[in-house]
Amino acid sequence: MLAGAAACSSETDTVTEPPVRPIKLVTVEASSNRFPVSYPAVIEAAQSSVLTFQVNGLLQELPVTEGLPVERGALIAKLDQRDYQNNFNSAKAQYDNAESEYQRARRLFEENAISRSVLEQRRSQRDITKAQFDTAQKALDDTELRAPFSGQIAQINVENFQNVSAQQAIVTLQSTGDVEAVFDMPARVLAYVPQINPVDTTVTLDAAPNVKIPAEFKEATGQADPTTQTYRVRFTFAPPDNLLILPGMTGKVDAVFIYNGDQIDLGVSVPTGSVLAEGDEQYVWILNEDEMTVSKRSVTVSQDRFGEEVAITAGLQGGEIIAGAGASYLQEGMRVRAWENGQQKLCSGNVLTQYPGASPEEVANEVAEPLETALQEMQEVEEIRSTSRSGFSEISVDIKYEFSPSKSDLQLIWTKLRNKVNDAQGSLPPGAGPSVVFDDFGDVYGLYYLLTGEGYSADELLDYAKELRKDLLQVDDVGKVSFGGEQTEVIYVEIARERASALGVSLSNVFTALSTQNAVVSAGTVKLGENRFVIAPSGDIDSVDAIGNLLVTTSSDGAVTYLRDIATVTRGYQDPASMMIRFNGEPSLAIGVSNVTGANVVKMGDAIDAKLAEVEGQRPIGMELHEFYHQGKIVNASVQDFAVNVGMALAIVLGTLLIFMGPRSGLVIGSVLLLTIAATLATMNLTGIPMHRISLGALIIALGMLVDNAIVVTEGILIGVQSGRRKLDIANEVVGKTKWPLLGGTLVGIIAFAPIGFAPGSTAEYTGDLFWVIMISLLYSWVFALTLTPLFCHWLFQEKEAGGTVVQEDGRFAKGFKWFVRRALKFRWIVALGAAGVFCAAIWGFQFVKSGFFPASTTPQIVVDYWLPEGVDITTTDADLRDLEAFVGGLDGVESVQTLVGGGALRYMLVYNFESQNPAYGQILARVDDYNKISTLIPQIQSHIDENYPNAQGKVWRFILGPGGGSKIEATFKGPDPKVLRRLANEAKAIMAADGRALSIKDDWRQPVSVIEPIYSESKGRQLGVSREDFANALQTNFSGRNVGVYREGDKLIPIISRAPEDERVGIENIWEIRTLSSATGRVVPLSQAMDGVRTVWRDAQIRREDRVWTIKAQADPYPDELASDLLSRIRGPIEAIALPQGYTLEWDGEIGSSTEANENLASTIPLGLLAMVLVVVVLFNALRQPLVIWLVVPLSIIGVVIGLVTTGTPMEFMAILGVLSLSGLLIKNAIVLVDQMNLEISEGKPRYDAVVDSAASRVRPVMMGSLTTVLGVLPLFGDAFFRSMAVVLVYGLSFATLLTLVIVPVLYAMMFNIRPTETTAGAAAKANLPETPEAWAMAQEAVGDVEVGLQLNWELDVWGRIRSGQQAAAAGAEAAEADYLFSQYSLAAGVARSYFLAIEAGLQESVAQDTVDALTETTRIVNVQYENGLASSQDLALTKSDLATARDTLTATSGAKRDAVRALEILLGRYPGAELQVRTSLPDAPASPPPGVPSEILERRPDLIAAERNVAAAFNSLDSAKAARLPAISLTSNIGGASGSLSNLLDPANVAWTVAGNLLAPLFDGGARQSQVDVSTAEQKQAVAAYGQAALEAFGEVETNLDQGVVLDNRVDALTEAAKEANEAYRVARLRYNEGETDLIDVLTIQQRVFAAESNLASIRRSLLEQRVNLNLALGGSY
Repeated sequence: MLAGAAACSSETDTVTEPPVRPIKLVTVEASSNRFPVSYPAVIEAAQSSVLTFQVNGLLQELPVTEGLPVERGALIAKLDQRDYQNNFNSAKAQYDNAESEYQRARRLFEENAISRSVLEQRRSQRDITKAQFDTAQKALDDTELRAPFSGQIAQINVENFQNVSAQQAIVTLQSTGDVEAVFDMPARVLAYVPQINPVDTTVTLDAAPNVKIPAEFKEATGQADPTTQTYRVRFTFAPPDNLLILPGMTGKVDAVFIYNGDQIDLGVSVPTGSVLAEGDEQYVWILNEDEMTVSKRSVTVSQDRFGEEVAITAGLQGGEIIAGAGASYLQEGMRVRAWENGQQKLCSGNVLTQYPGASPEEVANEVAEPLETALQEMQEVEEIRSTSRSGFSEISVDIKYEFSPSKSDLQLIWTKLRNKVNDAQGSLPPGAGPSVVFDDFGDVYGLYYLLTGEGYSADELLDYAKELRKDLLQVDDVGKVSFGGEQTEVIYVEIARERASALGVSLSNVFTALSTQNAVVSAGTVKLGENRFVIAPSGDIDSVDAIGNLLVTTSSDGAVTYLRDIATVTRGYQDPASMMIRFNGEPSLAIGVSNVTGANVVKMGDAIDAKLAEVEGQRPIGMELHEFYHQGKIVNASVQDFAVNVGMALAIVLGTLLIFMGPRSGLVIGSVLLLTIAATLATMNLTGIPMHRISLGALIIALGMLVDNAIVVTEGILIGVQSGRRKLDIANEVVGKTKWPLLGGTLVGIIAFAPIGFAPGSTAEYTGDLFWVIMISLLYSWVFALTLTPLFCHWLFQEKEAGGTVVQEDGRFAKGFKWFVRRALKFRWIVALGAAGVFCAAIWGFQFVKSGFFPASTTPQIVVDYWLPEGVDITTTDADLRDLEAFVGGLDGVESVQTLVGGGALRYMLVYNFESQNPAYGQILARVDDYNKISTLIPQIQSHIDENYPNAQGKVWRFILGPGGGSKIEATFKGPDPKVLRRLANEAKAIMAADGRALSIKDDWRQPVSVIEPIYSESKGRQLGVSREDFANALQTNFSGRNVGVYREGDKLIPIISRAPEDERVGIENIWEIRTLSSATGRVVPLSQAMDGVRTVWRDAQIRREDRVWTIKAQADPYPDELASDLLSRIRGPIEAIALPQGYTLEWDGEIGSSTEANENLASTIPLGLLAMVLVVVVLFNALRQPLVIWLVVPLSIIGVVIGLVTTGTPMEFMAILGVLSLSGLLIKNAIVLVDQMNLEISEGKPRYDAVVDSAASRVRPVMMGSLTTVLGVLPLFGDAFFRSMAVVLVYGLSFATLLTLVIVPVLYAMMFNIRPTETTAGAAAKANLPETPEAWAMAQEAVGDVEVGLQLNWELDVWGRIRSGQQAAAAGAEAAEADYLFSQYSLAAGVARSYFLAIEAGLQESVAQDTVDALTETTRIVNVQYENGLASSQDLALTKSDLATARDTLTATSGAKRDAVRALEILLGRYPGAELQVRTSLPDAPASPPPGVPSEILERRPDLIAAERNVAAAFNSLDSAKAARLPAISLTSNIGGASGSLSNLLDPANVAWTVAGNLLAPLFDGGARQSQVDVSTAEQKQAVAAYGQAALEAFGEVETNLDQGVVLDNRVDALTEAAKEANEAYRVARLRYNEGETDLIDVLTIQQRVFAAESNLASIRRSLLEQRVNLNLALGGSY
């Protein structure tokens, strides 16, 4: 007993120890005496200068280039010298003349012929002209800008043919040679400079982070800064020729000091991630090797060690083992072990083909074209889309839905497609292929994880992920485990060009050695005795060091040398990386798990969770597996939430039945409903319809309809029982009468949803289960209504006691309803017209309904698409996304951030469309804690991107509940010429950008990229024995690297890539020195001997086709607060107005395209569905008028639909369209019940009027209950984003339509069968008093016919569009007339402006002429005095008088010109001539020349071009109208009238009659005249087109002419302004000299006349410039 108890106790108290998890361990290495430091630095040039002009002008020459050197005195820039040269020539001539006059005057003075004042006057004149000459010469010299010192052009700030001003920066010139890197070094480090010497010092520039430049220590300041305790240190370095050093550039200095003293304890080196901090304490985890446990140890860390390692100065010794990764996950005494590193269907697929070295055009024409041709021969292919990039072809193939209903069928198609692709390989060019077909392109990885590891490398993460994949693939239903973001490990062999040449080593020998040494080859077998042995030679490469120890032969004497002597061998990752993934800022590896076809994802997800928990102990400490998306959990939660909605709906329906139908009836119908749902669920399970959002939503929608049949049967039995009939008899009777009408109504309800189930395409596939669930449930409801419902009624209803039939009196509601129906029947026409009016109002109100496709998802994730310009390096994209992910991760509500650089993630959701790999692309997937916060976060992130990343295109969005993805608005252009397509796309993008409310505007071809093109000389190459292939291989080996072998390590095959060292592959300046082997001489020759130069060209980075037609998409998205339909409505018209050349088309894709495609797919099955419903109704009634009554009610559902969508603000999405279709079935079903009851009661002999009224009243409760249960049943769907729009349509549409149906059906039935109010029981009793013979009827009619009223309506059906085209032609003509009127106004305004400027100029010219006359009058007086005193000759006097007469004549002419100009202006302004109109006395400044814009803008702005375009439209519409007039005209004529003996009874239905007839009028005898009219309209159309083309050409010519004139006139105004300024200055100097007595007045007056002449010329040219501005504005379509 005791032993047993002890044993039990021992077993009970046993505690299971946690598993011992592996961890990465590191052995501590002692540090050497090398002491590295790294500091940020500022780059300073030795000499820098900003060069400027000292004068204004037009830049004519700019012969320098950024980055290229210039010598001292070299020409930097040159202005247009024509005006300055003219000024110089003029000034020189004036100076020469003044010098000659001065020398003549000096001789005359020496001979006492003139006075000293005259001599001084000549001297003054000479000095003035000399100053003018010097100024003109200096200005002419200043038009050339030359280098003040030898250096390098650092920056160019202007462009050729640009107007520049004085002191404007033209270029920045800096000296070449050594530059300095300046930084601040802590005093504690520099204090030991006397004992240590820097070695291996390099400078790295931020502009070129991959280039390390050797540098030398220059000096340090003598004293430390007292505040920062740092010294200013300078290093000098010589910048490489291929790098341009700009002032202000930044970088960093890396230096290594050799420590020789005892002042610094360098300690040991450990990885940065192994050191942790807790408060002020820093510590590491040390391993106890005996017990394999870890313990904490405090250490002292040096502050002067940076990078991946830090220095421990105290606490550790070399040889100890510490935790190298995952240190933050450890606990004291924790046991560890060492981790050994290295041990829905989607009908789309991709065909990938490599074609190295080919341009995108060559890839498209030589690779994509033959493959597309082969694929297009398959009838199963729906669409082919190809993307051609440099050296790579990607073809996406979509399979038609009808050929791939199941995944097994789809696999057969993929096999056929592979065979087609394989057969086409023979058509590919040499070097292309083989093509690879990826048919798992559409696989969805429902479980998506991200693996991170603190301190672990990328290959270590991948090694563990591979081990984890083995475990996950053992789980049931797991189909595939894939990785994303893995980094490709490579071995680089960097061969220095100079070292290889010095040793005479041929690169081909190196490549041969690398490719053959590690090759797996068979050495055969040998028989020894009775056994056979395999021969396996040794010597394969087993380590990276072994690669460096390979022996290679020289090309000259055959000597051998080690590869390490000429190359550096390193192991790393592919550079540049193709893709990178981070999770919360840490490098990560994506792991996706997909299930096999038909598997239960919830069950598989639970099994995966269990497996991960089981193997968690095997995961190295520090590695974390983050769950980003778990479809199993999400589906399980969605099903549970939806099950709650189903339960709520079921409770609502049952509660409604119990309240309105009574306990017994409610119990009967509720029981049938529960059995129907149970049978439906069982059938779904048998047929394989899964439980998901669509199927459960279908159950909720069907709940209300499932009780309709049971309500009708229960209602009938209940009324019969209450009237005293036996239960069995009334049950047989009710079932017999209603089984076929109920079947018809049920079939109509099913068929209403049939377009959803049978429509093709992905959207219908996504929602197809909706139809099948509703069909199953409705059929069960009909079967159970005819079987179980009577049974339950028999059990629960109580029969009345025997005593005969009990007549049930109508209740208050029934009486009131019958009274209302009778009033409606009395005023049937008013009711019908009122319903039609309300329907028309609803149609009008439909314009206020927003449009949409599928609603936004409730998935708590935000997507950020980030695009940089095409061609950027992936490191640039990565740097931007690091900043952006930090911002997004810091927002409130963001739980985690996944960053993808270079491509998209694995497809972890059906609605996620990943982007192909592109270095310019990045994506952020942010997970939030509440999806309701997404609406707030999206604008924040979008604004941050727009404000902080001007070079990027960012789009922030959320997933939608349905198919979609990509840009919401896509204008797709197709045509034969890629250049034209890009132009059209650019025009469309300009329109999108002009809207101001569009973001992420781009096209799917992306931007063109620059391509460096070394020019291979075929003649030189043949002489040297260097082929174009050799030429290209040498370039590839130098810059990108060449795959020359494979290094095998376990299950890894690591590529060996040969490339040039970093300093040789950065930039292209050294391209001439790249060497290759000559096949002719066997020697290594530089490429410069086979090359004619290098040029840069632009070409498309990628080009796309669809179905072998060039296709480009201009893409945009709306802002988060706007619907795509709103943005599209604004830009659609302008984009569709873009003129498309012949052979080019425009289509709309994106959300509108997907919506249109889905609607078209749905519309393809709607006609058959409608026809089936019509046939069912017709067969049911075996008549036409009853179905017509029923179908006339269906459009009334639109009334409630519009009201509901507008009031709730719900867009008209795809699910809303499905709701409208189902709504029609519900209304038809209700109408069938009403009409069938009317037929039934009439057939039983009841008077027709009474039958209509009684039938309507008897079916109120079944119809109302059926609609009420449906409406209340779908109310829970208001909270579901996916079904909300459908719920709104059903609730509002069915509510309004049911109320209208109960009234409109009786009215239409009475109108269709001409039922009169007299057809009642009382009316039948009065029949005896009616006339019985025709003669009596005639006499009665003659006596009654006192009052007659008639109305005839005629409506021509515009079948061929004649009326519409005529109206459009008239509207276009009116618009053309309006544009002509506007152009006349513009022309009149331009004429007024020209006349106004002319009048001002005339006034100025008159003023100048008057001043000239005054001056010459004074001059004549002085000369006359001189003549009288013998100082002037008679000839001088005569010439002066002649000048005065000429001036007076000029004054008279200018005065007349002024009067004429003012009179013309008065006439243009509508004033009476001579009204003394006042004009200003000075010309205004000419406004700046308006931007001409693109030609399409001119066509949009000019009224005359608008008028011409509208005339073209009018001509086309007139032609259409004329053509339509040749066809028969169809019209409808309706007559309605009444006759009565008294006016009060005129509108009584018995006195009203009406007819409807159709007319067909065909032109028989005037066909020739109508054809002639067509010919005339054709000629007018051609004339209008020609006129429009001529007007457009003239418009462009006017703009070009005026722009040219503007440039010339601007220059002339500047020149004449300067001339007038100089003349006024000369006049001012002359006046001063005259006041001082140094000159004569006549000289002053002469200079003054020059001023007048300059001002006159200036006024004339300024007026011409103003007229040019007026003409340019008019040419551009504006008014001055």
